[in-house]
Amino acid sequence: MTRTLRERRRALLREEILSAAEEIAGERGFPSISMDELAARAGISKPTLYSHFPNKEDVIVAAMMRGMMPLATVLAQGGSGSALEQLRRILSTAVQLQIDQRAMQLRPWTPELFEIVCRNPAMHERLQLFDAAIVQQVRLALAAGEVDPELDPAIVVHVFYAFLGALYIARFSGGGAPDPARVAEQIAAMFTRALRPEASGAQGGGA
Repeated sequence: MTRTLRERRRALLREEILSAAEEIAGERGFPSISMDELAARAGISKPTLYSHFPNKEDVIVAAMMRGMMPLATVLAQGGSGSALEQLRRILSTAVQLQIDQRAMQLRPWTPELFEIVCRNPAMHERLQLFDAAIVQQVRLALAAGEVDPELDPAIVVHVFYAFLGALYIARFSGGGAPDPARVAEQIAAMFTRALRPEASGAQGGGA
């Protein structure tokens, strides 16, 4: 169905508003967004802004949903390779998003942001789908013998999320900033390497 010129212009303006919101979030985090600053940053009036987004929470959710689209595409497409390779691909993509999108860069979720996500059905559903995909791949990798059978699947999932948040967990470290061109793939490689049966065997042999 072909959209009218007015509909196309409205959709374009909506994307510009979300881009402005991501800029502000990249500077100070999503909770710092105010509708006054957002309207000024997007170069529109507040009534125009409110005609697209009734409140700040709607802006935050829409920006986060847009930011997660590349990851949602990866999950939907699946791909060739083993379950462990799928986990590696998902983790690498998710970390790269944190680097590429200023709105996601090195900023842990605040309690306010977590509450917003939990209140929004669409956002909550997307995160649940993401988690379900991770849990499924972990179980498949264990069943295929790709992961050390001594490892608790629940712990493996938790460690996945720890690796996913590695960039902001150590943001005050004196070890220096990681190389943006290599960090996503190296984090994913370290995660999968640590899970393999031979990894635990080598550690046990050296004890």
